[in-house]
Amino acid sequence: QTFGPKLCTSDGRCSKPSEMLKDKELVGVFFSAQWCGYCVRFTPVLEAFYNIVRFHNKNKLEIVYVNSGDNMDNFEASTRS
Repeated sequence: QTFGPKLCTSDGRCSKPSEMLKDKELVGVFFSAQWCGYCVRFTPVLEAFYNIVRFHNKNKLEIVYVNSGDNMDNFEASTRS
């Protein structure tokens, strides 16, 4: 298992990584935390890139966000947009 037993989307849907990523050509892994200033500044740039790629080819790319933060509240705050 690369990512563990389940992955969850920002809207709370969870499933096995093999199910969620099965049609993706590329999978990026973004390690981030609310306490990391660089990460917080980079997130909107990554999100814009992701949206552009997904607009042109929905199955091309998926980004797996890995929370390196200290608690679940900070994680949930950082995944809301």
